[in-house]
Amino acid sequence: MVLTWLKVVVYALVPTSMHPESLKLDKLATYRTATNPLSLSVTPAIKTSPAVIAVADLMKSVSILTLVPPPPNTGLSWTLTESARHFATIWSSFVSAIDENEWVLADMEGNLIVLGRNVNGATDDDRRRLEVTSELRLGEVINSIVPVRVPKENMLPVRARGSSTTTHSNTAAGVANGPLVTPKAFLATVEGGVYMLGTINAEQQDLLMRLQQSVSARTKGLGHMPWAKYRAFKTEVREADEPFRFVDGELVEGFLDFTPEDMEEVVEELGEGLELETLRGMVEALKRLH
Repeated sequence: MVLTWLKVVVYALVPTSMHPESLKLDKLATYRTATNPLSLSVTPAIKTSPAVIAVADLMKSVSILTLVPPPPNTGLSWTLTESARHFATIWSSFVSAIDENEWVLADMEGNLIVLGRNVNGATDDDRRRLEVTSELRLGEVINSIVPVRVPKENMLPVRARGSSTTTHSNTAAGVANGPLVTPKAFLATVEGGVYMLGTINAEQQDLLMRLQQSVSARTKGLGHMPWAKYRAFKTEVREADEPFRFVDGELVEGFLDFTPEDMEEVVEELGEGLELETLRGMVEALKRLH
């Protein structure tokens, strides 16, 4: 598979007719992009589904293509069919699949967007539109994304510091056994930065979002710029007020630098029977991820 100007071309390695031991490239299918394809992310075919290719266009965000094989004994050709698209003006820099029907897209303006496909949508339009499930302004242009697969058995459960069990009060506060964050990809920027992207356990999402809000309210940024405004998605065509469904791990880890009094205030704000040692253990577990 190669990128050419305005096109994505899929090739297959096939034996030559005169020398079966030799191979040649045989064009299978092509797809014409809106402007210029900059990045591809290929999900190989399995028994239950065909190969899926995410194409990051220079200006028109991401298109999801399905490589459809021809029916047997028909003589028809392979086809690349556009099955979904993100309908937005995004100056893409890199795209990568991080889960089934989920992709992360970086752009030239320092933003990071997670896109999901609703394969069970009620209408064809619902199934064709990629939905923004998270977005954040990183502030650096990402030029490489490497997905990671961590077996669940290798992920440590969330526990309070110094405790080998999860108490009833911790469970009531939304802290349950299981990984706090599951790593999904490493991100590399043009400035030499490396970041880890992970998905938060559903049981801890609300707690970490509220913790982030409490920590940001007690953290002074450079020039006294509010954290939410600094991390808000921003392009030439749209500007948000705050990040959407993203937790900034570096900000949350700042909880460990708070005074005991500030820590207690944060715990009181979060409520729901949460204990200080439990919360401290959660944040330290986040820090150990990197």
